[in-house]
Amino acid sequence: MVVAAQKENPFSQHLQSSGVALLSIETATAKIVGEFPGILLLHHHQPQDLCTDQLALVLQGGWFPAQLHCNHAVAIVDSASRNAKAAAAAHRLPALTCGLSSLDTFTLSSLTADSAVIALRRQICALDGSVTEPFELPVTFGGGVEPFELLSAAAALCLLGEHNPLVRLSRWHIPSLHKNF
Repeated sequence: MVVAAQKENPFSQHLQSSGVALLSIETATAKIVGEFPGILLLHHHQPQDLCTDQLALVLQGGWFPAQLHCNHAVAIVDSASRNAKAAAAAHRLPALTCGLSSLDTFTLSSLTADSAVIALRRQICALDGSVTEPFELPVTFGGGVEPFELLSAAAALCLLGEHNPLVRLSRWHIPSLHKNF
């Protein structure tokens, strides 16, 4: 899996804790080639030009690449961000919402200081065409987590379809992150 994001961020650390291998890139132009989808965390102004076959865009704000060449893309958006939802809609991307509302596609059905339960509220179609049915997954972590970081990581992993590592887990354990939120 290729992730275009800052190397040390909670989103990438959550993905790594699931057991997937990551290649992080920081560039203004990216071409991701291969059979697996790319995941792009957009919260900084990079990349400007992106070319890939399958892509999950994680939108934390309203920023979007100037050029997007993609056969199949899905936006993972923070439901609390009007700008993120507007950016996905403006580019006519299907969106998976992540937030604390029961209306969100991914939400938390419980949250404590060291654990949570992630809930997928409705069936989704992964980038490989497979279907992921609604589920709840307990998560334990060594320190505080930002709900959107956790939910967007789960959404990105679910978009891997047949390669989703979460389907093998009865509990997802995320080691302590370097910084608390």
